[in-house]
Amino acid sequence: MKVGILTFHSAANYGAVLQAYATQEALLELGVDAEIIDYANSKRREMYDIRYLVRRTRKNGLFAVLKVLAGTSLIVLRKKKFRKFCHKNYHLTDRKFHTPEQLKTELPKYDYYMVGSDQVWNYENNGKDMSYLLDFVSEKDKTISYASSFGLASIPEELMTDYTRCLNGIKWLSVREKAGADIVESLIDKKKPVVLDPVFLLTKKRWGNVAKFTNQVREPYILLYTTKATYHDDFLRATGYDVKRYHIAHLTTSPRLKDMLDSKTKLVFTASPEEFLGLVENARLVLTSSFHGTAMSIIFQKQFITFLSNNKGKDARITDLLNRLGLTNRIFHDDITQEQVDKQICYEIVQNKLEDLREKSFSFLQQAMNLSVKDKQCD
Repeated sequence: MKVGILTFHSAANYGAVLQAYATQEALLELGVDAEIIDYANSKRREMYDIRYLVRRTRKNGLFAVLKVLAGTSLIVLRKKKFRKFCHKNYHLTDRKFHTPEQLKTELPKYDYYMVGSDQVWNYENNGKDMSYLLDFVSEKDKTISYASSFGLASIPEELMTDYTRCLNGIKWLSVREKAGADIVESLIDKKKPVVLDPVFLLTKKRWGNVAKFTNQVREPYILLYTTKATYHDDFLRATGYDVKRYHIAHLTTSPRLKDMLDSKTKLVFTASPEEFLGLVENARLVLTSSFHGTAMSIIFQKQFITFLSNNKGKDARITDLLNRLGLTNRIFHDDITQEQVDKQICYEIVQNKLEDLREKSFSFLQQAMNLSVKDKQCD
């Protein structure tokens, strides 16, 4: 059996490449010949292009543009590391595809076509390309959505017809968050299962084998991986956290002057996906606003605090996960204390909940592809 996977696999983004890798590996463990379709439309290709980054930062002023230009060499190096990871770990189609028409007429035949995870159904990220809802597949009985995410609170009215048509055409449909399930139900009046993000289908041991720690950060350290550096300031202001005992590993592409001048802060610009995993695995505490930063902290059983963006659609990805695992107390709020941050997470309870969710997630995949029951997780 051969399955073609369509996802955001080529982004210079840790979550994107790790979930794509995990999807592939989970299917391989189930005895399926999994292959990632090397597809990126014009929107996806430009999102990590330096020219696009410059255009996007113009609204923030000349200084923001100059910061991007100054970091060009670091951006190039970071992208090179991502390409190396993909080349080493992905099973890709022999050729690249750039347009929906190419997918319809030139893509190899598969037993099943799977789209999934990440924000593949976010029209702002996929360029309003219905290929990411498997529109190009004529044999609808062969279509599967695994853990697809919208990252949106709702679908705009002008796109509802297209989304409804495509969602109705997917034979086996699952989503990653309850908010996504609610959107699906509002469009096609059908309840669909909520399954785990693919990264949870691989075990802590498996991810540990991928992780690489380069000792570029002095231990013990706190890992800071957020969209806004000011989240760290908010954290210190609220908790009065004693950071003197720790160094700070700040994984960022946009450092502040104060971070550059802080002798205890190590700025990490170009970590590979393997190095990102190593940074999470070896941290004493992870401060993150990232869904996959949160997910990998849970997998590696780390102490963590997650920051929300106040964007209902995007935050739903994190709040739904933490709610299902009983970890909503790890969400940052203005009254959080150092004692609450330091309180040890009972990962035995979390692990039991994860095992149940893994079993249901694997069961969905097995039913969709008519597979016999195998192990519930990938070691």
